[in-house]
Amino acid sequence: MSQQHVSDWTPPGALPLRALGSCANALVSTWSKRWFADSDLVVSRIATSGRAFQLAKADDGASLRRRKGGTTATVPGHQRDTIWRAALDVPADDVVSENDSLVLDRFLTEVVDDLLAELENVLGSDSGAGRGNDGLSFVIQDERGRELVSLTLSASARKVMIAKALGDPRRGPKLERRLTALADSVIALEARPGTAVLGLPAIGSLAIGDVIVLDRKIEDGVELGVAGGPAFAVGELVLDDGGAQLHVKAPL
Repeated sequence: MSQQHVSDWTPPGALPLRALGSCANALVSTWSKRWFADSDLVVSRIATSGRAFQLAKADDGASLRRRKGGTTATVPGHQRDTIWRAALDVPADDVVSENDSLVLDRFLTEVVDDLLAELENVLGSDSGAGRGNDGLSFVIQDERGRELVSLTLSASARKVMIAKALGDPRRGPKLERRLTALADSVIALEARPGTAVLGLPAIGSLAIGDVIVLDRKIEDGVELGVAGGPAFAVGELVLDDGGAQLHVKAPL
């Protein structure tokens, strides 16, 4: 199966993640320039699914996690010193004392809290309402690709992000309500490995161990579509921890 460029593709009716990414980058830009003048920090790994709140789990006991309203910021333990070294322009090979480490940890907390305050200033202080698995998650990484901070936002904060990504200040309250309803809608999808056409006698005589030949080859992948509707993408079915996952490869 030939590979296709799919970075700009999104399922029908979905807001492009690139638009959310641009909005998220704008939100953290002011904070980044305030603390990291010589570093180019960008947003990556944006997720809007029900697993969004699982992406920022602490990787070890040394992780720093701070929360304000409906937003949680997590700094992986192995990146704690990366942040304060970048903010204070401290070389990586400089050794700090234990007392200095305590002071620098408090400084790191101040930097992360300032990020949360910046987000609250833009998204509103009521972003804690409606917490759940339908929020938004993204990662802030540096120019070397190191993931410095993971952020998870509540459902209401996600709605504000979507409204900002749509970027049309002329829309009225009625359209705003409709956009919010669309953002909260749930659509059932089907993964289809293939189809076969059998007569009623053949179907009635099916027994354990019988083999049905489908109209797709393994290398053709699995079709993804809205339940009861046409397929709009093709992917690869894989097993993970005993469950099945579909990795989307290309649009149809």
